[in-house]
Amino acid sequence: MGIIRNSIFGSDRANVALDLASEGMEKLRAFTAGLAVFGATDAEIADGAVKYFLSPDFIRTFATAGFPFLTYYEFNELSGWYRDTYFAPEHVDAYNAEAGNTYTVWTHDATSSYRRHLFLDHLEHDLTLSFQVPFLDAASWFPLRIRLYDAEGLYFQNDQKLVVERLSPEGATLTSWRKLPNLRGSLERLRDRNISMS
Repeated sequence: MGIIRNSIFGSDRANVALDLASEGMEKLRAFTAGLAVFGATDAEIADGAVKYFLSPDFIRTFATAGFPFLTYYEFNELSGWYRDTYFAPEHVDAYNAEAGNTYTVWTHDATSSYRRHLFLDHLEHDLTLSFQVPFLDAASWFPLRIRLYDAEGLYFQNDQKLVVERLSPEGATLTSWRKLPNLRGSLERLRDRNISMS
């Protein structure tokens, strides 16, 4: 909208363009409100997950100025930043001492699902950002599921396939998460939260 407002168009043309943009946003809101919510409800996705409650003002810090809703890329940025800044240091034993020194974890693959728009002007209540290790079936990688949702359902889900490299003076080599005692214990504890809640 700012590009139109500051362009060479006359003020009448700019006002018409802004009115059309506003009308388009209302149609988009009406359309998305009519879609079935494909995500699970709060009660269905809360079990066993580590949850953080994010204020509207905090979420807006990840948004592009002048854009009406959080984009797909901004959802990914928010979930990745919160994973590395809060979740991992708080829930992986010795993370601050070991990660980056004796081992490193990186995202081998990820699948993201953008379920509905998060309109910033309509954001009035805290949202929940949850982290879950749903299973530990493979030795070579482990999963992490990140979801952003509210009482009405899911906005965004990111399923990550994470692999581990052991660091040594000779370099980095792929290894199993099971061979790192602190990481293994933390992942098993996070996985077991799901079992104890079911």
